[in-house]
Amino acid sequence: MISKIIAAFIAVICLLCCLASPFLYFWGKVSENNFKWIFLWASALYFIFAVLWASARKRDSCRG
Repeated sequence: MISKIIAAFIAVICLLCCLASPFLYFWGKVSENNFKWIFLWASALYFIFAVLWASARKRDSCRG
């Protein structure tokens, strides 16, 4: 299973990409199509790794 630290790091990076992509599109640094792809992948990966992170935290707290 993926470690809690790795899952947290990837989740935070993906969240930052989700937050940065609209600004990059607004400033004209990326096209609309690239903005949509960045946002799609970053949000999907964020939800996957956030769930892994949360489940790892829950497993650690159940152990005592």
